[in-house]
Amino acid sequence: MNRNRSPRSRLVWQFGCDQGIKMNRNRSRSEESVGFDPEELGLINHIKSELQTLREEGRLTEEDEIENLVFEGGGVKGIAYIGALQVLQELGILTDANGNRRIKRIAGASAGAMLASLLAIGLKLEDIDYLLNQNIKGILEVVNQILSSLDHALGCCSLLPNLITKFGWNPGRRIERWFRQRFKELNIDSDITFAQLLERNDTELCIVSTNLNRLSADYLHAKTTPNMEIYKAVRMSMSLPFYFARMRYPREDYDESDISEKSCKCIRCWCCCCICGGWEKGSSRKDIYVDGGLVCNYPIHVFDGWWLSLEEKNHFVKKLRPFHTRIDELYDDAARFGTECNWKTLGLLLYSANEAEIFAKKLIEREASLFHRCKENNPSMPKQSVRNWVNYHLSKEFQTKLSQKKGRQELDKYAVTDGNRPSYYRLEDVQEILRNLDNTAKSKLLRRGGEVDFMKKINPNNDNRVELNEILGYFRSVGVNLRTGHLGFERVNITKPSEYVSSLLDTLAMSSKRRFVKGVDVHRTIGINTHHVGTTNWYMDEADKKLLKKSGRRGTIAFFINEYLPRLRDRRKVTTV
Repeated sequence: MNRNRSPRSRLVWQFGCDQGIKMNRNRSRSEESVGFDPEELGLINHIKSELQTLREEGRLTEEDEIENLVFEGGGVKGIAYIGALQVLQELGILTDANGNRRIKRIAGASAGAMLASLLAIGLKLEDIDYLLNQNIKGILEVVNQILSSLDHALGCCSLLPNLITKFGWNPGRRIERWFRQRFKELNIDSDITFAQLLERNDTELCIVSTNLNRLSADYLHAKTTPNMEIYKAVRMSMSLPFYFARMRYPREDYDESDISEKSCKCIRCWCCCCICGGWEKGSSRKDIYVDGGLVCNYPIHVFDGWWLSLEEKNHFVKKLRPFHTRIDELYDDAARFGTECNWKTLGLLLYSANEAEIFAKKLIEREASLFHRCKENNPSMPKQSVRNWVNYHLSKEFQTKLSQKKGRQELDKYAVTDGNRPSYYRLEDVQEILRNLDNTAKSKLLRRGGEVDFMKKINPNNDNRVELNEILGYFRSVGVNLRTGHLGFERVNITKPSEYVSSLLDTLAMSSKRRFVKGVDVHRTIGINTHHVGTTNWYMDEADKKLLKKSGRRGTIAFFINEYLPRLRDRRKVTTV
């Protein structure tokens, strides 16, 4: 082996050799990366020019610069983050002109924790892109081995024993070894902790995991868990329940004098504990951690408030005085993370038109106002991807989103109020509204019945008064529930057990987002449309990967043009003498 390779080439070459993958190491960097198309380059240059102008006018100061990144969990869809990071790199947000890091704090949950940790330890964007893009087969080998019998040596036969003894099928040791090897190849201690990372790279890393013993989300960070190894924290955050074994970590508040466990058990106890799974020694000394995405898949709030602030005034000892009265405040997230947004934080969120997502409608409209929807269809994609692609493009909810908004705006113009009675519309005004709609919106509104059938349904009493309840009833009859529009997502069909389990987990994740995510957070969130690609579509071809990266770039560009720049322009111009 040539030991004079650069850290990047050693990292990627060794990874490929570990998996038995032959790689062409002579490819140029320009051939490896996916370039910007002319439209994207033009918009990026426009953003650069606007940012420079805002700095000169004093509307963009150092206090407004983006310094924190937060990644949502999303499985293999996370490759779309590469496209978003490419734009941030081009805009000088990741690093400055001299190559110095500008991002000071990085957070992630579940699969987002892996990318967050790779960025935090110093792996460059082009290295991550090379690893994910050119060596995707090697990564799939790791995934396949994990999914098959690498850690569970007896394959499916080890399912029940591992579930009983370790609360999960796969021990997940391969993930830990892979991460520790990556650290070593970057000349970093494989057991580096959060505190050591902060001292080495001046970067705060936060990984969210679920602590089952304490029934809450734990924010693993240099302030809360300074001596915890990073590779263990990533393993904790990616421990999908039942599939991966639970991760156990020693408690900091354990007192040997308070809790004692028997060092040996009788035959009868062993039989009982093997059935219920409670035979493990030291269960009182260690907490159990599982996937952080279960309770906080999008931790956009972690750098708000004082909880993870390293300022001296926000030290736990000072903030909790007097202890007996302030300790109860820890149960309130608003007391720890505050109610005000930290506008230095930028979140990256994955969504799709045919999946439930709290900000989906706003993110779709944001990107649609700037770009046309990507409609690439790859005939060679797997059956599951084809099914997802069809669901995406035939989604009733997406097709009616913009037309519903236009229709509601027209209705508001003609609303008639009559004292305390509910608002209503004159029949001739409704006919006028229909005439003002374009043909596409009209066809989606009327569906198959035509205008005559529409008028009969919304005015069954022939009293020339169309009330709101009659309009809502018509919308429900054509498959549109306006009430769910205020909830942020649409109804999901459940027809088989896998969809039942998926919806169950999505409901849990959505409930957690409603707890931690505020409506204003959409204004500091980059939305990335993952189209037909699912969370577990491991076998993506080049077309799928290019589509995800392209969507990541466009979602980021749309954020800066439609959210970030307008927010800065609204500020008063600061003149310098």
